[in-house]
Amino acid sequence: MAAKSGKLASFLQSSHKEQTPMSYSLTDVPGDAAIFEQVRRFCYGLDVKFSATNVVPLICAAHYLEMNEQYSHDNLLDKCVTFFQVNVLPQWNECVKALISTTEHSVLELAIHLGLVEACVNSLVTKAQISPHLLGEPIDPNPDRVEEDEFDDDDRHMPNAKRRLFIHGLESEDLVLLRLKLYAPIMACMIKAGVQSEYIAGSLLRYVNKYIDLGSFEGDQSDDDHRIREKSFQRDVVEALEKLLPDEIGIFPCKLFSAMLQSAIALQASSKCRHGLETRLGRQLDEANVEDLLIRSYGYSKEQRYDIECVAGIMKAFYADCTSPLNHTKMLNVTELVEEFLVRVASDEELSKEKFIALAKTLQEISNGTNRSLDGIYHAIDIYLDTHRNLTETEREDVCQVLDCYKMSPEACTHAAQNKRLPLRVVVQALFVGQLHLREAIVDRIEGSDYESQKGNELVVDEDHSGEMRIEMERMDERVINLENECSKMKGQIIEKGKDNGRFKVWKQLKRKLGCISSSAHEYDCHIKKKVHPRN
Repeated sequence: MAAKSGKLASFLQSSHKEQTPMSYSLTDVPGDAAIFEQVRRFCYGLDVKFSATNVVPLICAAHYLEMNEQYSHDNLLDKCVTFFQVNVLPQWNECVKALISTTEHSVLELAIHLGLVEACVNSLVTKAQISPHLLGEPIDPNPDRVEEDEFDDDDRHMPNAKRRLFIHGLESEDLVLLRLKLYAPIMACMIKAGVQSEYIAGSLLRYVNKYIDLGSFEGDQSDDDHRIREKSFQRDVVEALEKLLPDEIGIFPCKLFSAMLQSAIALQASSKCRHGLETRLGRQLDEANVEDLLIRSYGYSKEQRYDIECVAGIMKAFYADCTSPLNHTKMLNVTELVEEFLVRVASDEELSKEKFIALAKTLQEISNGTNRSLDGIYHAIDIYLDTHRNLTETEREDVCQVLDCYKMSPEACTHAAQNKRLPLRVVVQALFVGQLHLREAIVDRIEGSDYESQKGNELVVDEDHSGEMRIEMERMDERVINLENECSKMKGQIIEKGKDNGRFKVWKQLKRKLGCISSSAHEYDCHIKKKVHPRN
């Protein structure tokens, strides 16, 4: 072997000068025992079969052993380099196989130093620029649709992503087989070279699905050495791929951002990584559904079932990006989404009052910008109060501070007026607002009747229509009387309970605000009969 290896020859010469037997262990030879066996066969003149899976380790071993042309003609290093340039670099599959063969640390470090990795990466990037399908299919816009040939036995860990590509009758090697230390810089080069984003996103998704079982972390608190190492690797994958996700909106579906964000939280990824995923999800929040926001809290001491702070960060990212006044439709979609989210989390027994109020206030501000009613907030508050029945009267008032009955629908006000879970102040306001709705309905009916009576220069309304109007007005009168009775009952409770805590003053303020009579002997009655009545 010393006839071909300058390193071994130098060792033997030094041993001969010492004139004593010496042993030398080649512990740092790149490659495994199979590679060294191929080196030995070459030195003894035996047949050596070069391939994409062994040529890079052989080049590294030959370089280490100094098997070059300067020491011996037609040596191993030159043969391996020639095979690498002629048979590996021109083909996508061979380049991928060559990179996969650099699993050992010693081989990878030396291959990077010798420029072998760079040569493979440049070849792959050039080919992907011409034919991006080599990276695999882009993300399916209809991920719930599954084709019969979409999976094979080796791809069960990659849902909804096709990996099988056929180029000249051969299956294309997928870059997801590479270790993270190689995959991440290769994809960064692809992005820099301008390879189409949808194919980049498809490859990133398959890599995540291969090494991370998204959504499988619930209740997993094991801390054995193997699981710790596995989580550390998965955390590295999430943090590395988050930096590579495309900036274009709509290429990566919201539910995939949500799944990655949930994994990042469970794996305790860096705050920068989590913030990046929140921002990406927030920028296309109008395309999300409520399931995308139900991100579970993890840890030994969970304060609530869902991560409210995370959702707040997502909403902040949306409103930071949604600056155009033409985005009313987006704002309305997000308002409906947050309403549904608030209703879903309201049933969480562990959700604190402060976090619920903060989220409700945010939703109230959004609703004001879209002129949307507060029925969704009222529904969420009703569920929260029903779930948290141990709240005091003061705490229930705090929860209801964002509720404005004037911005609720008549149906919601009617329900609130009979809701025993609400604090007294809200019930009283709902009763008054309900009366106002009835007054407005009566006035609208009268004005409509006047319009019909004058139509066609006729001063009398049709007898059938007049009869219908009288019946309807009688029904409204009955509802008004019922509401007045409810007000009277509530009035007594307020006077009895409010003398010590100032609620009597609150009632007077509400009465003046709503235009109730205060100068008569019955100071606290609201006289609806002051309004125009059709029978008059």
